[in-house]
Amino acid sequence: MVLAMKRVSILKDTRSMSMRIALLLGWVLWLAVSSFAGDICPEKVQSVLLVKVLSYTREISGAPKGEVSLGVLNGGPMLDFLKGAVASSTDKINVKSVGLDNLAGINVLYIPKGTSSDQVTQAKTKCKSQKIMSVGGDPNYVVAYNLTLTFQLVEGKPRMLVCIESADEEGAKFAAEFLKIAEKK
Repeated sequence: MVLAMKRVSILKDTRSMSMRIALLLGWVLWLAVSSFAGDICPEKVQSVLLVKVLSYTREISGAPKGEVSLGVLNGGPMLDFLKGAVASSTDKINVKSVGLDNLAGINVLYIPKGTSSDQVTQAKTKCKSQKIMSVGGDPNYVVAYNLTLTFQLVEGKPRMLVCIESADEEGAKFAAEFLKIAEKK
């Protein structure tokens, strides 16, 4: 009887330890992912930051020096925010609404938050094959789909997250000053 009680006690301790380890691993994983995927930055703030970032982009594949054609996938409110941000910029940036079937002439593609995972996957594939710099409206897009750039809120402050591997694949080269202040994936 005593031996059986000790065996049950050991089993409970083992399950308890396994649960603690699982919780610890889950917490560590959450910390790792959350450091790359912060809260979604408001689109109006993203638009201003994106226009600034484009001025720190040394080279965008297919873009003539000093000119950028920025497409917003399926339009939406971000299109208007970007047009407003571009109006107050000295850089030559053309902004227009695009679909996945009409990306000709686009150098940068903004993929808004709420875009379906199928569309994000298709957009990433097209950006890579056509050398178009991808920008995600949701920080999770950079983590999950390896888009080149996104904006996130960390402790209430906007931060830029850039995926260097994706930037290389899409032909985007950022200035060293930008890379010093951006978080890298």
